[in-house]
Amino acid sequence: MIRRMRLKFFFITSAIVFVMMCVLCGTILITTNVRNINEGREALTSIVTAFENRLVGEETDGDGIRIIQTNRRNSFVVLVIENNGEWELSNPVHISTHFSQEELLGYARQILNTGNLEDFITQVRNTDDGKIVAGVYMGLENEAFASLTLTVLSIGVGGLVLLFILVWLLSYWIVNPAKESLQKQARFISEASHEIKTPLTIISAGLELLDGEKLSTTARKWVDDIRIQTAKMSTMTTGLLEMSKLNEGITTIQTEFDLSSIVLSSALGFESVAFEQDKTFKVDVPDGITHRGDLQAISQAVSILCDNAIKYSDDKSDIEIKLVGRTLTVTNINTIIRQNELPLLFERFYRGSESRTKTQGAGLGLAILKDLADKNSWRIDVKKENNKIRFHVTF
Repeated sequence: MIRRMRLKFFFITSAIVFVMMCVLCGTILITTNVRNINEGREALTSIVTAFENRLVGEETDGDGIRIIQTNRRNSFVVLVIENNGEWELSNPVHISTHFSQEELLGYARQILNTGNLEDFITQVRNTDDGKIVAGVYMGLENEAFASLTLTVLSIGVGGLVLLFILVWLLSYWIVNPAKESLQKQARFISEASHEIKTPLTIISAGLELLDGEKLSTTARKWVDDIRIQTAKMSTMTTGLLEMSKLNEGITTIQTEFDLSSIVLSSALGFESVAFEQDKTFKVDVPDGITHRGDLQAISQAVSILCDNAIKYSDDKSDIEIKLVGRTLTVTNINTIIRQNELPLLFERFYRGSESRTKTQGAGLGLAILKDLADKNSWRIDVKKENNKIRFHVTF
């Protein structure tokens, strides 16, 4: 249980840290990229606007329109006209000093044909004289952004690894109070159960002596009631002791064994109990299934499920025990337990609102099964269909 709590804390905290780091790194990268693009677009718009304003009705010394100078290296703006279906630069050519006429015409054609130019932010405007084609070089910004991305990711990954290590170490400190509390609780239950067993043994011995005495009908009824309650108390004490042992963190003994044989022998021990209660007991266990695990724990799990199925099944109903691979299925008919009660069946002392008056169980069997499943990493599930309750345990 402590290990499960620590793992749960680690995964939840790590997930929160991971999301926060992703949001932080993503925010840095996105805002930087958006800022670069916006600055490039603003520069491009100002260049095109300035060129367009000079283009309208202005000439200078027969040289055409003056070159629009920008503070961005490798930016350009040109006027392109269509001549017999072919694109060409206007005469005279209006260019940036960083490119030749051939390069500019190639750039302009690519922009007009595809709408973009690698490493440039581009824009096209239609005028009466032709098309204004402009581009702002973003290669330097892209290289800087790629370098920033690599740096942010490196720092982010390194930070995540460091934080994961810190969270894992912190989980021991966080869970330690709960561990101490559970250990104290287990010791209390164990000691209290041992103390209770002594008076229960004395009471049981006294009841056996009274069986040999002549008693009135009323006295005999009281003795029988005491015997029933003593048996119930003894069962509860044994269950509490079993749960305290499971919570002590004792390492399970893993061995290779015949799973079919263990399930069959554990289940058949309850056949006579079912027969006495006029219930049909069906066991379907194929031979030759082997498994590596805690033999004693699996035997105990089968016994708990069989005992629970007999106690909480309807009168004269069928009880089925089936093993498929490493999955054990125990089915019984129960018209009392409702669908919304199924998640509560593994709680300690829970026996259902109507089952309490019909059985002598203490409500600890399935709780012990849940502890066994957690300790041995079994998968356990319960479903109800057409008044049939099915418990599935995969070892």
